[in-house]
Amino acid sequence: MKFDLYCDENHPDVFWSKAEMRARFLLIGGLWLPTEERAGLKEQIRQLKEQHGFHHEIKWHKVHDGKMDFYRSLIDLFLQSELRFRCIAVEGDKVDRHVPTPAIPMNLFTKFVALGI
Repeated sequence: MKFDLYCDENHPDVFWSKAEMRARFLLIGGLWLPTEERAGLKEQIRQLKEQHGFHHEIKWHKVHDGKMDFYRSLIDLFLQSELRFRCIAVEGDKVDRHVPTPAIPMNLFTKFVALGI
């Protein structure tokens, strides 16, 4: 079976500098979707957005009472589909930023993505 993989992260600054950290954890997540289901799921999401009058990019940090029904419907859709979800949390205080290479933040990030999802 072939899968489409969608990855995202929040707070990557956890890797760059402890002084710049805006959050305690970096989260790296991935959705695995069987390739043959992509078109159908995309159409179902489009219909949900139309049904709920949602005309913006879907952002989980922007959930509010006025759009709660849309987000609940979206979660129900995901739970009824063949989507697979993986997420890892990296605690910023545990990251060793003193490894002597300028590329280490991206190398660490890439390793966490590969291991986590």
